[in-house]
Amino acid sequence: MGVAGTFKCENGHEFFARSGSLLHATQYRCDRCDRVKMVELPSLVEVMTGDVSRPKPPGRCICGGTFKTELSPKCPTCGSRETECVKVKALED
Repeated sequence: MGVAGTFKCENGHEFFARSGSLLHATQYRCDRCDRVKMVELPSLVEVMTGDVSRPKPPGRCICGGTFKTELSPKCPTCGSRETECVKVKALED
């Protein structure tokens, strides 16, 4: 489940971000510029009929960074990844 809301970094900067995957897609975040790409997961019908191809990770970002799934949102002010959601605006499925 994903979350959208106000995040706060270790240096006290607050910013709006989304974090986490959805039921139908996995979130990848660039380790360099923090760009987000969602990779769609197979539907239940595809799984049940066996017509499933594994979703491929997005590869390299246009900035040269690598997309990863385990990254927290990056503070746009100081670049810290030590961030936490302090005010949830919406839970996303």
